[in-house]
Amino acid sequence: MAVITEINGVSTSGTTGVNNIFGSGSGGASSPTPSPGTMLLVSDQSSGNSFGSNGAFINVSTLTYPQFKLEVLQSDGTNIVPTPEEYTVDFNAGFALLEWEDATNYLGSYTVNVEIIDMGASPAEIPSSTISSTYTRVAPQFKYYRMKGVAQNGTQTSAHVAMSDFQIFTGPNATGTQITGSNSGTYLSSNTGSSFDAEAAFNFSSYYPYKVFDNSLGIGGSWWSLTLSNNSPQDNYVQIKFKDQTESATSAYATAADFPAAGSVRVRFEANGAATHFIIQASDTGAFAGEEYQYGGTNAITSGTYQVINA
Repeated sequence: MAVITEINGVSTSGTTGVNNIFGSGSGGASSPTPSPGTMLLVSDQSSGNSFGSNGAFINVSTLTYPQFKLEVLQSDGTNIVPTPEEYTVDFNAGFALLEWEDATNYLGSYTVNVEIIDMGASPAEIPSSTISSTYTRVAPQFKYYRMKGVAQNGTQTSAHVAMSDFQIFTGPNATGTQITGSNSGTYLSSNTGSSFDAEAAFNFSSYYPYKVFDNSLGIGGSWWSLTLSNNSPQDNYVQIKFKDQTESATSAYATAADFPAAGSVRVRFEANGAATHFIIQASDTGAFAGEEYQYGGTNAITSGTYQVINA
């Protein structure tokens, strides 16, 4: 095979070649490696209770057509976004927002690594140096925690619920310190306690809200929404409200900052209910009007046994 050594009398080797197309070593044309912009981690958690970061803003205003390689690494090296399908990228006003979901129960430190490739450069395959940042995923800490009976699709329902235990744990999978419920050592004997109250918009007869926070099980130890009006599905809930010493001088919590973190909630239902599903929500304000945080998704009720819902 013939070797092309020159075109129109211009050498194809060396450091110049033909319009810098041919050459050896440094003679090829190249755009500078794209510089990574400043990364700002963001969270979808409202009200200042950071459960973790779910996105990163990156300045890409100097790049033509940026593409990304993202790693979100737990401290043991597990990458929770192993493929591009695990995250999304949106562009606005010179910034890129990379967003991901974390379905794990891991509580601890994360490292976020991003490389940028400017597809508008020539050649386009040159990646930037890595831009990195870290965050710590902690259990959420709220004032209110609510169990609500819902339909299978997650919408409100007036189908009644019989709930006998509501246990809050500081860690995932019912680990760490148990704060409330049966065998916690801290019980309610009425709806009002020194450190927390039991609340509900409705209860049937003497099946009071505090019974999910005492040390008894079975229907006799349950909050029950039997006979709840079909016109009031929004009232099909029971909840706990933590109090600091501004609300109760004998509270174990001096300020709201001392309220326990809740990495998981462990609940028990009895067979006397008609609702098929439930959700666990949390709020700082108690409004539950869009500001609330939801533990997991919509869960099927299994009576007579415990179910754990992680943050």
